Amino acid sequence: MVMRMSQALSGKTVVVTGARGGIGMAICKRFALEGARVVGADIGADEGMFSDWAGDGHDDAARRCRGYDLDVTSETAVAGFGDHLRETWGRLDILVNNAGVMIGKPLMETSRADLDRLMAVNVTGPFLLMRALAPLMTDGGAIINMSSGAATKPTANMSAYSASKAAVQMMSRVAAIELAPIRVNSILPGAIDTPMPRAFISNMSRPQQDKVMAGLSEGRVAKRLGRPEEVAALTLYLASDEAAFVTGADFVIDGGRL
Repeated sequence: MVMRMSQALSGKTVVVTGARGGIGMAICKRFALEGARVVGADIGADEGMFSDWAGDGHDDAARRCRGYDLDVTSETAVAGFGDHLRETWGRLDILVNNAGVMIGKPLMETSRADLDRLMAVNVTGPFLLMRALAPLMTDGGAIINMSSGAATKPTANMSAYSASKAAVQMMSRVAAIELAPIRVNSILPGAIDTPMPRAFISNMSRPQQDKVMAGLSEGRVAKRLGRPEEVAALTLYLASDEAAFVTGADFVIDGGRL
């Protein structure tokens, strides 16, 4: 995938949650390459998580990124993170709520613990981050919340996960009204080729896994899975001034799911 850099985020300060995952890391990298200062927040995040970029010749981008160990489900931890950003930068321009977990089970086999985990990470996390960090943002600020294509299209064994992502979608629309002039939008990715979908089917035999992955590709107009870099490109647009008139909207990126 060819990336054309424009320094669209030069001087901007950015927080990306779920930064250790495939999509989160791709967003951190693209934003840093576009000139932003990035804090990649995740459980277990540290300064070393961006070190391998140097081999790509992106030393400057790596230096603009910092890791921050954060549990997005902890109100205390998120409040402390907000204090840290206030003391370090004094402001925040862009928040990408990307942290998420996936659990797929039939409704009758889904436990209360499964549901609580999905809601804590996928819904409470973005809620806490928006509430804590929006006060650091001013006119021109942007929040992008990662929902899912599962929020709009019913899929067997995904009732709890779909519910959590539908909540993110609607919470984003309402936040766009309440937090204006801060812009708030949501992204609904389809099947993206990251460790998450592969981990989701890891309990299957290899032939079954291959069949599922092939089915995910064939069920799309594009006839392939999406790439994390493609989600990062859409996120960049929504974070940039090019999207100054875009708020309260949902953006599907799924290769034309059939």
